[in-house]
Formats: sequence, structure tokens, C-alpha cells
Amino acid sequence: MSKYKVFFIIISLSFLIFNCTKIDQEYLKAEKGVLDLTNWHFNINGNIKLNGEWEFYWNQLLEPLDFKKDIKPTMSGFIYVPKKWENFKINNKNINTFGYATYHLTIILDNKDIVLGLKIPTVFTSYTLWINDELLLTNGKVGKDRKTSKPKDVPKIILFNPASKKIKLTMQVSNFYDRPGGICYPIMFGEANQIYKVNMKNVNFSIFIYGAIIIFGFFYLCVFILRRNDKSTLFFSIFCFIIAIRGLFIGEYTFFYYFSDFPYELQKKIEFFTMSFGVPIFSLFLYSQYPKDISKKITFYFILSGLLYSIIVLVFSLRIYCLLLLYIQSIIVLLGIYIFIVLIKIIIKKRESSILFACGFIFFFIFVSIEILQERLKLKIGNYTPYGMFIFIFIQSFILSQKFSKAFSRVENYSYELENQVKKRTKQLEIANKDKTNFFVNIAHETKTPLTLINNYLDMYIKKYGITKELTIIKNNFKKLLNNMIYYLDSEKIERGKILYNHDQIIDFSNILNDQVILFSELAKDKDIKIEYNIEKNLFIKIDPDAIERIINNLLDNAIRHTESKGKIYLSLISSNNEVKFIVKDTGIGLNDEQKSSIFEPYYQVTNGEKNLPGIGMGLNIVKKIVDSVNAKVFVKSRLNEGTEFIIVFKKHNLSEKDKIIKKIKSDIKQGVIVNTGKELYKESRNNILIVEDNLEMLSYLKESMQDLYNIFYAINGKNALDKIKIIPKPNIIISDIMMEYMDGYQFFEELNKNDDYKNIPFIFLTAKTSKDEKIKGLTKGAIDFISKPFVIDELIAKIDSIIRIQEALKEDVLLKLSDKYYDILEKLETVKKEVSNNLPDNKDSFYKLYHEYGISKREIEIISLLKLGLEHKEIADKINISINTVRTYISRIHEKCKVNNKVDLLRIFRSN
Repeated sequence: MSKYKVFFIIISLSFLIFNCTKIDQEYLKAEKGVLDLTNWHFNINGNIKLNGEWEFYWNQLLEPLDFKKDIKPTMSGFIYVPKKWENFKINNKNINTFGYATYHLTIILDNKDIVLGLKIPTVFTSYTLWINDELLLTNGKVGKDRKTSKPKDVPKIILFNPASKKIKLTMQVSNFYDRPGGICYPIMFGEANQIYKVNMKNVNFSIFIYGAIIIFGFFYLCVFILRRNDKSTLFFSIFCFIIAIRGLFIGEYTFFYYFSDFPYELQKKIEFFTMSFGVPIFSLFLYSQYPKDISKKITFYFILSGLLYSIIVLVFSLRIYCLLLLYIQSIIVLLGIYIFIVLIKIIIKKRESSILFACGFIFFFIFVSIEILQERLKLKIGNYTPYGMFIFIFIQSFILSQKFSKAFSRVENYSYELENQVKKRTKQLEIANKDKTNFFVNIAHETKTPLTLINNYLDMYIKKYGITKELTIIKNNFKKLLNNMIYYLDSEKIERGKILYNHDQIIDFSNILNDQVILFSELAKDKDIKIEYNIEKNLFIKIDPDAIERIINNLLDNAIRHTESKGKIYLSLISSNNEVKFIVKDTGIGLNDEQKSSIFEPYYQVTNGEKNLPGIGMGLNIVKKIVDSVNAKVFVKSRLNEGTEFIIVFKKHNLSEKDKIIKKIKSDIKQGVIVNTGKELYKESRNNILIVEDNLEMLSYLKESMQDLYNIFYAINGKNALDKIKIIPKPNIIISDIMMEYMDGYQFFEELNKNDDYKNIPFIFLTAKTSKDEKIKGLTKGAIDFISKPFVIDELIAKIDSIIRIQEALKEDVLLKLSDKYYDILEKLETVKKEVSNNLPDNKDSFYKLYHEYGISKREIEIISLLKLGLEHKEIADKINISINTVRTYISRIHEKCKVNNKVDLLRIFRSN
């Protein structure tokens, strides 16, 4: 439906409304207190208003009998009805608003044989009516002062049969409550049937209009409840209720057909309050509709003005707020004028539905203006505000329907795109969830290793010096710390990005950077990395010292971690014009384009495929936030496998005499502990253990804890371990971390199992990973155990001993099963020895005499023979299926018998045999 069709409907509806409330033409008026209707035919001409000149008796309460006395009452003059009596003059002086009087009118008819009726509107503020000599109607209580009178404002209809063609109306009126006074609205006169029909028609139509407005009010209230972000529907709903309530109390006074005893003062408060309170509500509605086009200050003025008068109405009496009626009416007119200006603006700017909104408001404003004019001129043309409101609501509903229709169309158009966005977003969430999981895994890996070291060194101390009450407390609380530390770290890392810095401090960037470089140079030296730097002196910037330390530490720490041994780091601090440039460049692993675009994102970690670097990926995110907070700029230049360069440009601060310089900061750099893992000592009598661990502190601790029990060999990653195992005695057990650079524990285990010589070696994973899935994964691969950090070293040693005992027990079991075979071999060997002995010469160097001389047993002869073949202890044990400890015991006895200390001297004796 086009806007023009809608406008046509509005015009037609308005025409219908005006027809339903058609105003009768006035043909006759009363003159000198007489209304001659001898030529007026009610069945043809319809009803008539009793307008014109009535006899007026000021400060006199007269009854019909008083007009029949010989001495007639003194008439004050003829007063025009309808009109407020304040305009009537006695002795050229206007009478008072508050007082009492009697109105008298003679009506001459052409026919007395009809039933007539009167519809009497509001009379200010009470009256008593006689028709001829009969008292027919009272409204309120007429009195000569405020105490003896009682106001009431309810329209009345009376029906009567005229006794003659001449009707005399006598009406006593008093007013001590309201402004104005007297008969201010027309009195309708005509046939009873017509008076009643017209009245009921108006009442029913008013009920329809007000009922429809109330329904619209509830509708918009429901819309607001469902869409609370749109406040315009709430204000419009309240405004609908205000107009409906006001309509029930004025116009046809529909409310009083059901509640005729309603208090007059409360009635007037509702009438005036609904008029004034509608101003701020309508202002808020307009502002919520077009916030960009309506001034906040002007809107506030109208809201304040309307609320002020509303408060006056609620607090004071009718006499007071009635005096200020012109004030609120002026505010309403000014609001209407301002809205017209806004309408022109929104139409020019082509705001959505602006033309329709303007049309509806114009109708509404015209009808409100008519009501105001009626109030000022005291004309009872009709109450058309509800009709204007109805048209306005109709247009608003159409506008709302348009919005809903467009919204539904957009939903239909976006549905397909939304499905694609949901799929895309779901994939992003899966990636984000994976990153989050990795983040917590790294937290555990970074935290549990140092906690394990602390815990085990504490146990070592207790073993060495004994337990005390204080150490017991420390031990118990440390267990709690182990359980809660991950949560503390998580919270600390998150809060680290929310630190509020005081950037209103001046620092000597040059001195601070020089101090930090010295500390980092020591860390770099441990990794065989060289730091070269060029720091210009006396460069000052405004920044929190803790913040600049955070920037320096993060950039230098990243450079050291991402640079290989023999690499270099170049550090520069230079000034250019009004800027200070801080540059950190390394020859490390570098970044690709995707990494460069994501490097400042939280929890993002840089990897180069095979190398897994420690950290949780918050450092550069923190650097970026600090740089942004001081209005500096950060740039990244990088190429994969060639290195990375960070450039941060700060605003240079020029010192003044009043400036206070922060010269030093408290460094929180934790210098790396130089761990000396020592030499790998070997004793033949001990079992061999290979430890694969990338944390040197943990590696050193494990070596120190077990080197007195086993031969300890070590490697710092899986790749290094594969090379190492080829040059050391075959390990009895391998203990390996999982998360390591170059080659992790799982990869190392898989590569080891490809070699038949090593695939039967018991394998223990020692790691910070604690999930059930990880344990199942490790054990499924073939590991014999999965020990999580933090762990107790005694538990680990006990498990190692248990595994070794099981190995030896298995070997002994195999030996028993093969004992018969070996005895056969030994018997054959004895036979050979006898045969050889029979053919031996008599000298001492002969085979038989040597073995006989040293008292060598059959088993010892077998072992010496295998030693001569070049076999090691472990190989001899495997060959003859006895434990390595048994082999070592036999060899020790042979050395004692032959009086030698080593294998070389032993073989020299039996070389020729």
C-alpha cells in the first residue's frame, strides 16, 4: 500500500468522524430573555441550542414563584449564554468569578403536544433547574458561599411534557470552586427522542474511540515488554492511556454515566493532570523516535515544564492550578510548533516513515488546538482530541507494521547467510577452544616443573636434617599450594592485562635499558647468544616504569627464546625529531605473514613446526596494550627463518626544570640458574638409566637423586636421545618427558621401537600432562608407566627398582627352564677339556694347568670364554640367561682367584687359551 493510499484513508476516516459528530446550525437566538420557536419544527430542523440573551439576576437565588409576585425581582441585565459570567458588567464593573445568580429564559413553542428534552452540559459549578413551576433537576448543591455549596460536573438529560406553548426556564447557579463561572457551554433543546438518540450516539462513539485507544495502549505495552530496547513503544503506550483516561472525564463525560458520585476535586485533578503529564510523555516519545533530530535541551525543557505543572495539580487546589491553565496550554502550543519544525527537518532528511508520521501528527495537533481554543473561548463544539489521537495511533500502527514487515524480509534474506556465518563461527570457536586447551596445558607444564623441584628439594632437606614442627607446617601448606597454584597463575595472567599504569611519570629510558641489557646479556651468554646494542644517552619518555620494564623484558626474552645458539640480538635506542625508537632485532626463527598478523593476540604462540616453545602467549599482547595506552606505535618486520625486528616509536619528552625523573626500577627478571649436569659416570656393577628431559633443573635434580644407585645417562630432547643411545651401554630403563622441542616424548618412543635392539626397554613417561586421555595414550603406545608432575622422587626410585627386579626375575625364570640345555653344554665342554688335557704339554701355560691352577669353575670357564669373545656384562647375562648382577659376581670372583683388577689383565692370562 502506497503512502498516498494511506493518506486517502486518513482523510476519509476524518470525514467520517466529523460526520458522526456533526455540528447543528444555529438559526435562532434568544433576545431579551425570550426565545421564539413558533416557526421552528423539531422534526424538520432538529435540535436547537438555547443560545442568546437570558435574564440574569446576580447575587439572587430566585424560584419560579418569585417571578409571579407583584414586585418583580430586580434584574441585573441580560447575559449572553453560553458565556462565563465574569464578562458581565454591573455599573461598568465585571462581576466576580465566585458568587451566585439566577438565569431565566422564556421559550415560545408552536406546539405543546410533544415530549421535549434538555441536555445540560457542564455548568460551573452547581445548579438547580425549574421548568415552569416544577423543579426537575439539581446538580451539586447551590449555596451563597463555599460552605453551603457543593460542586458537581456531570452532564444531565431531562425529558418533560410542556403544559403550554410557553416554557419558562429558571436556573439557580453558584460557583465557589472553579474558574470560570456560570453557563459556559450550550444547552441543547429539542424533541426527547432526538436528544436521547444524539446523546447515546455520541456516548457510544466515545466508548468505541477510548476503548480502541486503550487497546492500542496495551498493544504497544506488550511490544515494549517483548522489545525493551525500543523505549518509544513504552512512551507511546503511556500516552495512549493518558488520552483515553482524559477522554472519559471530558467531552461526553462517559465515565460519569457509571460513576455519578465521583468527587469533583478529584475529577478536575484527573482532567488537568492528564493534560499536563501528556507533555513530557509525548516529548520522550518523539525523542526516542528521532533522537538525532531533536534537541536534548529543548526536550528537557518540555519535560520539566509538564512535570512542574503536574506536580502543582497534585499538590494544590483547583483554584490555584486553574489560574495557571494558560501556562500549560502555552507549553502545549510551543511543543506543537517545535514538533512542526522537527517534522520539516526529518522530511528533508528523508527519515523512515517521516511523511506518514507528519500527517498523523498534524491531525492530532489540529484537534488538540481545537480543544484548547474551546477551553479558552468556552465553546462547546466537541471533544476531538481522541479522534485526532485515534488517527495518529492508526498511522503509528501502520508505521510499526512497516518496520515489522521490513524486519521479517531482512530475516528471510539473511537466513542463508546466517547459516554460513554460524558454520564459520562454529569452526572459529572450535579453533579457539583448542587454543584455550593448549593454553591450560602449557600453564601446567610451565608451573609443575618448578613446583616439583621445590617439593623434592624440601624432601631432601628433611631427609638430611630431619623433620621439625615448622617443616611439617611448610610441607602441609605446600601440598595445598600444589593444588591451587594453577588457578592462581591463570588469574594472574588474566589480570596482568588489566593492570592500571600511571603513565604520568618521566623515566630515563637510556639508563633503564642499559641496566636491563646487562641482566639479559648473562641469560643470552648461557645460550651462547651475543647481544649487540647501541643506546643513545639521555632519552626521556613519559611512561610508568613498570610498564617500560614489561616491554623490555618481553621483547628481549622473546628474542633470546626464539634465537638459536651462536645467534645474535641487536638492540637500539635512538631519537629522531620528536620521537624515540626502541628496536629489538634477532636472527631467530622468524615469522610468516599469518603469524605477524596474529602475534599481538592473547594466548597466541609462535611455533616453527617442530619446536614447541614455552609460554602462554600473553607477553606481546601486554606489550601492545601498554604501547596503545601511551599513544605509541609498534611495528613488526620478520621473515621466516631469518629473524624478527620489533620497532616501538614513543613520543620524546623534553625535560624542564620542574620534571622529576624516575632513574631506577626494580627488576623482576629471574636469571636462569646455570645447571651443571656433570659427567656421566659409569660403573659396570650398576644398571643403566637414560633420562630425556628438556628442563635442565629437573634433569640435574633427577641425576643427583639417582646417580649413587644407577648409571645415569641423559639427553635434552628426543632427537638428542636417539643419537645418545647408540654410544652408551644399553639402558635398563628410559625415563622421558613428553613436551620437548625438536622431538617430543611420543615421537622418541615411536622411533625407538623401530629398532629391535631397543624396543624391549621399559619406558616411563614423566610429564606435567595429567589428563586420563594422555595417560591412556602413553600406556597404549607401550609405556610401562605414566608418572605426572609433581611427583615424589622416592616413589620414582621405588618404581625403577621394582621394574629391575621384575626384569631379573623374568630372566631367572627363563634360566631355570633352560638349565638342562646348559648342563648338556657344560658336560660337552668338560669332555672337550679332558680331551684337550690329555694332549696338553706339561708346562704351566697349558690350558688345563692354568684353569686347574686358579681353581676356575665350569660356569667361570664359560664366562671367561665369552669375555674373550668381546661380550659385555649385559650381553653375557643375556647369552647364558642369568642376571647381570650374577655375571658381575662371577667376574669379581675370577678377578680374586687370578689376582687381577680388570678385564685386560684377566684376558692377558688366558689369551693363548
